[in-house]
Amino acid sequence: MRTKANCNTIAKITGSREFDDWTGKTIHLYRTEVEFGGEMVESIRVKLKASKPVPASPDSAGDDQEIPF
Repeated sequence: MRTKANCNTIAKITGSREFDDWTGKTIHLYRTEVEFGGEMVESIRVKLKASKPVPASPDSAGDDQEIPF
């Protein structure tokens, strides 16, 4: 059961198996494909270790410009 795997990862990140203790904590999700029922399906996973945040450039401080996606 994949949900159990994600719950176990979140418990490691937050230091608690209690759902109520997870409130306000930051987790990092990513999309991947996994095998389920003999087929490859899209799934969401939780990263145990977050990637390093990208620092903001000094010249963008205070800008209200939209980020192009």
